[in-house]
Amino acid sequence: PSDADVPTGWSGKEFVLNMASQAVRGLFTPGGTFTITLLVDGQAGPSLSLRAPSKPTGGTCDTSPREAKEMVDAIACTCAGWSSDDLPLSFSVSVAGGGWSAPSFQGAMKILLLEGVFPISGRVTDAAGGEAETPSQTVTVVPAVSSAGGGNA
Repeated sequence: PSDADVPTGWSGKEFVLNMASQAVRGLFTPGGTFTITLLVDGQAGPSLSLRAPSKPTGGTCDTSPREAKEMVDAIACTCAGWSSDDLPLSFSVSVAGGGWSAPSFQGAMKILLLEGVFPISGRVTDAAGGEAETPSQTVTVVPAVSSAGGGNA
């Protein structure tokens, strides 16, 4: 682990593991119980049992429709069926690998997009910070047909 993974350092009176770090999380089985025991002069001293954070499981985030008119049709990313030991759950959406939307406690998030082809992903976060990200689904956004000018599309 790096210094960022153990922000208080290894020699202080306080020991902190940054569980948001993928390196630290990788050391623990999600939801598993671990015991930290201090050895004093080679003898077992005080112990503390901890439960490692888990991540939400069992759900999906579906995007629909798969084809939409730009700035007309709302595209919904709907997340359902998720469970976690650490409630409540919040939901975010990302378009084309950009940043994540602000978290919402509603499982359905709607967005309007300009013309293009976009991968859209959902992310579910539990109260302990455990996260699950869903595979992206592609949405094609086509130009909205304008009746001004009477042209054919």
